[in-house]
Amino acid sequence: MTRARLGERAEATRELGEYLKEHPSRPSLPFDEEWRRRIVRFAAGAVTEEEFMGLADCSEPELKRDRICDAHFYIGMRRLLEGQRAEGQTHLEQCLQAGPRDRLEVLSAAAELGRLKEGK
Repeated sequence: MTRARLGERAEATRELGEYLKEHPSRPSLPFDEEWRRRIVRFAAGAVTEEEFMGLADCSEPELKRDRICDAHFYIGMRRLLEGQRAEGQTHLEQCLQAGPRDRLEVLSAAAELGRLKEGK
């Protein structure tokens, strides 16, 4: 996301795609590591927003809550990077509602929402 904000979005996306090719998914990955890989796939444009939200679903309620929180954060940030401020803000607000207050994505969403309210 930082590189995208610096105007290097295409290059960053290409590099994420290369990383995914060089590091294929393994069934032996711990559950949360596979989720991080799914985040990278979304960031690389390999899955749609709808698919990404579907990938957040799981049978453990706390894990599902955390993943939905994450998904809203990353979708919101993508929307902001695409210039879709209202949609991005909505997803960041949903992240705040979904996740625990000490989660990195919640803290980052709160900071980003603060930046948006300041008009930046």
